Amino acid sequence: MALIAMLLPPALAARDGNVFELTLSETISYDDNLYRLAPDANATQLIGTERRDDLASSTTLGLSADKPFGRQNLYGSYRHIFTRYQIHKNANYELDDGQLGWKGGFGRANQWDLYAKRTAAQSDYADNPGRVANTATTDIGHAEMDLRYASDWRSRFVYEASRLRNSTAVSNGGDYDGYLASMSLGVWPASGNGLEARYANSGQDYAKGQTYKQHDFGLNAAYGDNPASRFEGSAGVQIQKAGSNRETRRGRLSLRHTWRPRGSSTLSLRVLREKTSPSTSSPVQAESYGGEAQWTWLATAKLRFDSSIDYRKRHYDPYQEFSGAAPIDRREYLRTASIALNYFLQENLVLALSTRNDKRDANHIRYNYDSQSYSLTLQYVY
Repeated sequence: MALIAMLLPPALAARDGNVFELTLSETISYDDNLYRLAPDANATQLIGTERRDDLASSTTLGLSADKPFGRQNLYGSYRHIFTRYQIHKNANYELDDGQLGWKGGFGRANQWDLYAKRTAAQSDYADNPGRVANTATTDIGHAEMDLRYASDWRSRFVYEASRLRNSTAVSNGGDYDGYLASMSLGVWPASGNGLEARYANSGQDYAKGQTYKQHDFGLNAAYGDNPASRFEGSAGVQIQKAGSNRETRRGRLSLRHTWRPRGSSTLSLRVLREKTSPSTSSPVQAESYGGEAQWTWLATAKLRFDSSIDYRKRHYDPYQEFSGAAPIDRREYLRTASIALNYFLQENLVLALSTRNDKRDANHIRYNYDSQSYSLTLQYVY
């Protein structure tokens, strides 16, 4: 269902000059391994039944508004999601999220944006395999300003305060209050080719008593000598402290090439690499690398085809699942493939079909699984 939500036309801003927009969608989905259990796991013992699969129905009702006043806009959105499973009824959930904002421009090309936002997300069993259906709700206050100097120079300032709360007691230790302050400066002309430096300072105070502080230094670059080809890259170093004595350093590198051989199709290729170095107080060394390929094809004015392939390799040495557990050398390989078709039955009515396959080979039973899912969605926008 998450894949369909990303590919369907967004309903956050009103179209064609309409101030208000109403969105209604119904999704039927099937997942053959809902809780991401390992092939040799005892399903009856872990989830109370040998059935790992499930069929779900999800209804989404959304309302958005966007009202311009000269160079300013007042905008907002609200969404309610109601999801019910046929077998694993303890996984049923309802979500409410929304956003209210005010943005505008001044000078030649300067912009600002202020908004308050609430996001809600259900358990992600892929990265946190388990049986607990938990809803994580995050409240965000966001302020940003983009400034232009002499047409080619650009700077951006952001401050954000956040508050995350989990719905189940077993996950309450992950509740936190956080902040993010960042600034960037670079040469970024209207052509889109540019280079900028970025610094961010962030922190989280967790309910279980841990405090994280983080410094992030990075570079972003983009280059394209013609509209059909564009290169983007980013590199950075992250320094994180937990409490007063634990410090880790993480390096990252990402390169992407987007190619449009024809006006109706787009191909994007990306490679990435991350590595966390051990310190005297944190002996864990973590590294990951991988790549992804995405292809979009507008077959006709009404039919769109999207596909993607993603590969990751992760290594944690040593890895300790919880305090007191024996450390292990954790390794895993993740492969994901997805296909989606969107067909516009009418201007405001879309039929979407998608399928996704996940294969995760790991030497830790909690992270070793295969899954196949299918979704069919009908969305109406008024």
